[in-house]
Amino acid sequence: MDSTAAGENPELVVVMPVYNEAEIIETVLDDWIAVLDKLGCDYVVHAFNDGSTDDSLSILQDYAGRCTRVQVHDKSNAGHGPTVLKGYKEFCDAAPWLFQVDSDNEVRAAMFPQFWEQRQGYDFIIGRRIGEQRPLIRRIMSISAAMVVRVIFGKGVHDVNCPYRLMRAEIFRDLYRAIPDDTFSPNLVVAGYAVVSDLRRLEIPVKYRTRKTGTVSIRKLNIIRAIVSSVIETIRLRGV
Repeated sequence: MDSTAAGENPELVVVMPVYNEAEIIETVLDDWIAVLDKLGCDYVVHAFNDGSTDDSLSILQDYAGRCTRVQVHDKSNAGHGPTVLKGYKEFCDAAPWLFQVDSDNEVRAAMFPQFWEQRQGYDFIIGRRIGEQRPLIRRIMSISAAMVVRVIFGKGVHDVNCPYRLMRAEIFRDLYRAIPDDTFSPNLVVAGYAVVSDLRRLEIPVKYRTRKTGTVSIRKLNIIRAIVSSVIETIRLRGV
């Protein structure tokens, strides 16, 4: 597969939100292009610049100029959740499979072949982060998210907010479109939907490494508000 030329009918769309990742984004894209080319699938990486204040946008645009497998979308800052959701909504008709991954290099591209090889038997494949201990703020968020999904939707997914997930687009298309654009944590709703709908789902351990560069999009002062928002949104969207 020629990484310089994007196909007209890709089998896979990768949704990648980017915020202030100038130090690492080129390395991340290089890794993903190498892994996806080796798999031989037809794919496009859609990188959404979420109002970065560093050089992320110019680096992305330069990269896309050399590799049409990468397409760049610039937008005003709205946060991780709304940015991911925008990608889902805009490209859920573009390919049979959507994969969401963050651009911080905390979970590497090398894990993806396991997901791709298992796809035919499942509708939803999500990572379960193992390895280095995540920062306290991230652990609090993950534990809270898991509790919300378990109480509202039931058991079935451990790392419900893991930004390393492969989704069969036709199964989730209507859900994506029903979620309000400003939803703080759409991935929480997606995981809950997979549980309550009893979709064919699989969790795969993925090695997590603490970010060495970039900016964490949520600050400690906002964590309570974020948790409350996630709970309210998930309850509200329970019947979607």
